[in-house]
Amino acid sequence: NWVFAASPRPAQPPPAATAPELSAPPRPATTTRVEFSEILIEGGRITVNSPVLGRAETLEIERLDIRAGDPSAAMQVDGRLSFAGQPFALRAETGHFLGLTGDRPWPYRVSVASALLEAQVEGAMERAAATQDWRGHLRATIPSLAALQPVADALERGARLPAARDVRVDADIAVRGNRLIPRALTVTASAVDLSALREGLSLGRVEFTAPAADQPIRLTAEGRLGETPLSLRGTLGTPAATAPGAPAEPFSVDLAVQAAGALLT
Repeated sequence: NWVFAASPRPAQPPPAATAPELSAPPRPATTTRVEFSEILIEGGRITVNSPVLGRAETLEIERLDIRAGDPSAAMQVDGRLSFAGQPFALRAETGHFLGLTGDRPWPYRVSVASALLEAQVEGAMERAAATQDWRGHLRATIPSLAALQPVADALERGARLPAARDVRVDADIAVRGNRLIPRALTVTASAVDLSALREGLSLGRVEFTAPAADQPIRLTAEGRLGETPLSLRGTLGTPAATAPGAPAEPFSVDLAVQAAGALLT
């Protein structure tokens, strides 16, 4: 924990009694301004009480280098970190540190790379001093979704990730009132093994799309049940309903499955 305060002054003897004088006008108030050009953290740990997740999570820092120049310039961030036992590299460019205390949008561009995924998000904190309203555009590629299970357990216990390969995500996201809300989104996967649900069930190309947070998610997929080809078309609930911390409400499902010349709805 960092505490910035003026050093205490040594005790002084009480002044000798003197004749009363007219009081001097008060001095104008002064402020202390703290600036930095670089912060380097090694072997650190950050515990965050996340209102979005509803609990504390720990981020391990192997090395984090934050460089800030002139207040009008962007900050540069490079780091090697670990979350849920999964190491990753972080690179970011953001508005200057002093911009966090203002009321103008505070821009950011962040990329994360690991053996499990590559992701980039770019956007702005819309009311920087409030630190509540975020918006951004997310792009991510995930070779194996099931490999992210330790991260999913840390973010939302009980969540089970399907065995999907070559997953690609393109989404507008926002944080409003401590809620993470995916807005317009497209998610694709090249193969999904669903044998845990039904033996022999697998999907090839799968695509989920939604134009807005309150619009139904459209699903299209081709797959097989054993040796029988099948196709799926339909809509699911909205992106807002799938967000962490979303209020409980009915999740609509409207699917049509075609297989072996039969159509099930």
